[in-house]
Amino acid sequence: MPQANKPIVAVVLLCVACSAQRKGSEKLAAQLLEISGIHLIYAEGIVTGYRNSAAADKKPEKEISCFVTKITPELVLPVLASAYAVEFSDSELDSAISFFGSTTGKEYVRYQRIKSKEMFGVSTTEKAPQFSSHDLELIDSFAETRIGKLILSPHSPMSASARAALRPQLIAFRDQCKR
Repeated sequence: MPQANKPIVAVVLLCVACSAQRKGSEKLAAQLLEISGIHLIYAEGIVTGYRNSAAADKKPEKEISCFVTKITPELVLPVLASAYAVEFSDSELDSAISFFGSTTGKEYVRYQRIKSKEMFGVSTTEKAPQFSSHDLELIDSFAETRIGKLILSPHSPMSASARAALRPQLIAFRDQCKR
């Protein structure tokens, strides 16, 4: 093989390897996150975890507030969308979008937001929805799918991937806020 063709072959092989890693569309993954509000819960979790840790370490409130204002759902959404696109096919993403876009799915999202606030120690006056037996069947049916199992798992591979991708940015924010 001539030397001039080696870089082209390497680029083609690299592109093939990259496309093999991505199963689904980031656009569909972002749509799922927007509908489900998962990115909101994820951002709230980062903020609450940092706030609790920083308060325990007796960090100044100014430093805590600085960091907390930098953690937004808009920061988290593209990172999670990328992780979801690597893990899930378009078909899986479409089925999750259908579930979370349904009346039952929307109520389930509301239920999860209330429960996550309770878990994070954030008070809320909002009442958790009551589910009919039909709603529970739909929720259970979604929870049994591969995407349902992974999305509803608190320690999913996508969360770990997103945490790893966000870590450098979070460290930079922490360092900026110390000044």
